[in-house]
Amino acid sequence: MKKLILGVCLVIAYSALAADRAPYAGQQHRSIKSLSEQEIRSLRAGEGMGFALPAELNGYPGPRHVLELAAELRLTREQLAETQALYDAMHSEAVALGEMLIGLEKDLDDDFGRGSIDAATLESALLESGVTKAKLRHVHLRTHLRQKELLSAEQVASYNRLRGYAGGAHHHDSHHSTADADKDALQALDQAYADNWKAADADGVIALFTEDATLVPHHGDPPITGRESIRNFWFDPAYPPTLIREWTRDAKEIFVSGDVGVVRGRARLVWDYEGMRTTIPESNYVLIAVRLGDDWKIRILTWNDDPREWIQATKD
Repeated sequence: MKKLILGVCLVIAYSALAADRAPYAGQQHRSIKSLSEQEIRSLRAGEGMGFALPAELNGYPGPRHVLELAAELRLTREQLAETQALYDAMHSEAVALGEMLIGLEKDLDDDFGRGSIDAATLESALLESGVTKAKLRHVHLRTHLRQKELLSAEQVASYNRLRGYAGGAHHHDSHHSTADADKDALQALDQAYADNWKAADADGVIALFTEDATLVPHHGDPPITGRESIRNFWFDPAYPPTLIREWTRDAKEIFVSGDVGVVRGRARLVWDYEGMRTTIPESNYVLIAVRLGDDWKIRILTWNDDPREWIQATKD
């Protein structure tokens, strides 16, 4: 345990010293300063963008993932039709509100860019943008409420398990001690990280991190600090997507002290990128999480492996 705590301290100290001191550098070239290109695409696509996390992570399934898991959940024809209709209605509203929000943020950006904004204009713009964002979030959260009504209790429990939430969703159950519940929640967080990658759910992956999270990559690469910087590092639209085919994570040790938790484990990873399949047979990882309210979020993530052991082959 002392070695683990010492290792955690070293990782935190290293990332604090080496983290980028200019997290917004380069963002001045954005078409809309307050939105990344990925966020703009997500808004136009009607994606969740973490708006429904209070529902999703507390046992209120979302229609998109329910449709993806239709076979595993054994949806009836009626459930399938009603879920599809629910998703279509939500998507249509979300796309329209997303376009409105993009337009409002662009107007605000343009006003600042021209130097023509004043206090009254700013207040009006922020109120309109805030109301639009609240409406968008309401669309997503309301849809999760309705989706749960379409499912049985057993289907909801299966959904939580399949999505990697089962441990965290029951951390208030009386048969768990607080320590056991925290460990369950941390293991669920670790599994959700891999599951969201395998599902190619960029928003789901990024939503698991704190706003000031830090990645400490392997092979001595510089740390990446800030959720937006992590998104740009992993999901840069200028590059083809990395498709995760297999990710087995085996948590060897879970340690909790107050509002800080550590997961240390071994992993096997297989991914496809630009026609090449790469397999890492074995690697180490350390995930450091912090408690934010009732949720655990990833604050620091680091991993290492031996590139000499990588297996690479042209994908058929």
